[in-house]
Amino acid sequence: MSAAHRVSSTSVTSQKSTTGLFRVVQIDGLVALKIIKHFEQSGGLTSATPVQGVLLGLMDNETLEITNCFPFPADEDADVSEYQREMIKKLRKINVDQLTVGFYQSSVYGFFITRELIEDMYVYQTSVEESVCLIYDPMKTTNGAVGLKAYRLKSKFFKNYGDSEITNETLQKMKLNYEEVLEEMPIKYHNSYLTQCFVAELGDKYPLQRNENLLKLGSGFGLEKNLRLLSEHVDRMSAESSKHANYYKGLIKQQQLRQQHQYKKEQENLLREKRGEPPLPQEDLDKMFKLPTPPPRLDNVLLSAQVQSFCRELQDSTASSMCKAFLAEVFQPSTQDDAN
Repeated sequence: MSAAHRVSSTSVTSQKSTTGLFRVVQIDGLVALKIIKHFEQSGGLTSATPVQGVLLGLMDNETLEITNCFPFPADEDADVSEYQREMIKKLRKINVDQLTVGFYQSSVYGFFITRELIEDMYVYQTSVEESVCLIYDPMKTTNGAVGLKAYRLKSKFFKNYGDSEITNETLQKMKLNYEEVLEEMPIKYHNSYLTQCFVAELGDKYPLQRNENLLKLGSGFGLEKNLRLLSEHVDRMSAESSKHANYYKGLIKQQQLRQQHQYKKEQENLLREKRGEPPLPQEDLDKMFKLPTPPPRLDNVLLSAQVQSFCRELQDSTASSMCKAFLAEVFQPSTQDDAN
């Protein structure tokens, strides 16, 4: 069982906000380091399943402060709810913020928009209105940037997701599309003054080594992997579109057969009435002409949202590579300049 299936509504500590929804997510440096450490200790890039844990913090006016976190147990058979309650009790004893404000999950190459994640986010936002999901991308961290992004379900999608199954009629009536699924929240990082002094002291004693990865011009394997994932999801979107096309073909065919049957029956009853015969008995047309079951519409919406996420990641990575290429061109004279 993947980590995404282990979030339950009973494991969420409810809190009621009196300040309204937040505008900014403030993450302590300790939280970022704990998430990175959790991912590396769970196998890093070789791990087959994403890591997941609980975010703790508090609301301060229009800022959601994430001050601590802890991972879910690695044992899939463990009672996650009981484990979380015990962890919160222990944190409360040492005067650590114990209010649940969401969860975090790792995502390699930006693949994270799934039904399981949407369900987990819905559970948290139902119990804790001001909750977020932090997505950790280890590839960005490897290249020298902290790959953390904060997401929430948009209000329109959140409301319709909880009411009933999302159908074509729901999408048309509420004007929902893939852009109405997730909302990315701005992030800012924060450290206490004592932590800043400690980091400055460490910088003097242990100077940072040169990171040559920042100077590499090519995007390498990451760009190729993103393109492959994008191609796979576009193929899946095409397959989902074919399912919907076949559904509508079958629906139209059954409706036409039903109308033809009703027309023939009406004509036959007119002839029987003229001959003084009783009309034909009533039939259950729903059993005679069974309409096909519509395929789930949510899958196509989530696939579209994931494709959009891949495109944004590719845009960001290629823009960074182009900037490096133009910068390198300044320091690398052209062949024509050498000849002159």
